[in-house]
Amino acid sequence: MKATSAIVGPDDDVFVPRGSTKTDWEVELGVVIGKTAKCVSEADALDHVAGYCVVHDVSERAFQTERSGQWKKGKSCDTFGPTGPRTSACG
Repeated sequence: MKATSAIVGPDDDVFVPRGSTKTDWEVELGVVIGKTAKCVSEADALDHVAGYCVVHDVSERAFQTERSGQWKKGKSCDTFGPTGPRTSACG
C-alpha cells in the first residue's frame, strides 16, 4: 500500500525521511486501469487496461520491520512512489 502523498512524477526528487537507515527500492510494472472493473473474467481483463507505466517502489525497510509491524510505514513516505511515464495500451 502507498499513501497518495507517496505518488510523484517520474522526474521528481525522492526525499529520504529523517531517521531512515535502510532505504531500498524496486522497479515495478504499473498497470493503468481505464474503467471500473469488478468480478471481471480473465478473458475480459485486458479490456479494462488503459496503459502501462514504470513505478519506482521506494521503501524504508527499518520502518517496515522494526517499528511495530505496520508494513505501510516504510512504503508510504512522501515521494516514495515515482510513477510514469504512461504508455498507451493501444498501438
